[in-house]
Amino acid sequence: MDLLKRKVAVRCPGWDNDKPTRYFSQPYSLVEGLEWIYHVLINPPRSHGPFEEFVPDNSVINTVMPRIKLGFIGDIMILEGMDLRIGEDIRRFFSDTDFLVGNFEGTIVTGHRKQVFMAQAHTEEILDHLSKLFPPERTVLSCANNHTGDYGWDGFCESYRRLQDYGFITVGRRDEPSVLIDGKVNIVGCTRWSNQKCEFVATIDEVDDYFAGDAEFNILYPHWGYEMQLRPKYHQVLHGRSLLNMWDMIIGHHSHCPQPVELCETNRNTRLLAYSLGNFCSSENMGDTPIGIILKADIGPDSNGVWGVGRMNWEFIYAFLHKKQRCVELEIRRTEPARS
Repeated sequence: MDLLKRKVAVRCPGWDNDKPTRYFSQPYSLVEGLEWIYHVLINPPRSHGPFEEFVPDNSVINTVMPRIKLGFIGDIMILEGMDLRIGEDIRRFFSDTDFLVGNFEGTIVTGHRKQVFMAQAHTEEILDHLSKLFPPERTVLSCANNHTGDYGWDGFCESYRRLQDYGFITVGRRDEPSVLIDGKVNIVGCTRWSNQKCEFVATIDEVDDYFAGDAEFNILYPHWGYEMQLRPKYHQVLHGRSLLNMWDMIIGHHSHCPQPVELCETNRNTRLLAYSLGNFCSSENMGDTPIGIILKADIGPDSNGVWGVGRMNWEFIYAFLHKKQRCVELEIRRTEPARS
């Protein structure tokens, strides 16, 4: 399949210049910041919420002739020196997909960097882990998230190049927000949030510029919503459903816990809205609480030539922290691994 990195004109002079970063930064208003403290530091969620809010995990959404199968994961968080063991059940889940899409949360940092509060500083080991999950040349990594600007333009560019040098397909920079697959499927990475002030990241405010009118199927992959909240706020629900009047599918991330996966009826077909897949990996021990969702979907035309989502599958994934071995183990179904 042919891949084309889509370029868009940026109308903001100086968008690709470095700007000073602050040690303490966060993207929220005062009220939102207090909510963050409560949900993240005081009372993080310990349940995935009512299961009936989720579309059944093996569903045929529209009757289509599949042309491409895409897989999706959520936030790829730092491991803080831990090894990552990805279960064979997760690898098998994605074994029949053509491309995998994930959110690369943070920056690959080598050498000394300015200290930034709660920055997501990855090491190059994460690239080895991801390449063992899925071939880099068929893995699309969105670099549009609230930690994109942690180390400024120079740090971002260095990390962006390292991902590309390893073979990964990168999107989410303001001038190249998306990738077009076979001239048919447009995958857009963008963010609502940025901890640091930066203008080089693709934002959800400019999604109209990222929509490919000549594509058959447009996928929005946004970093939006609020952290550690099991359900999206009402205004986000309204926003997401309104976006589906234009976009063919929305797969979100940022909450660090799984949020509902729902279907929305439009005048053309039924469309899929996953508010947040949560985390794919992190160094936190979540035990019997799912860390996130993995999802895959067939995409193709129906009998009238209208492209849509056909069969869709999703699974909760769980993370187990083994302190003595200094590793995090990811699995689809909760088991009882030896505690250490």
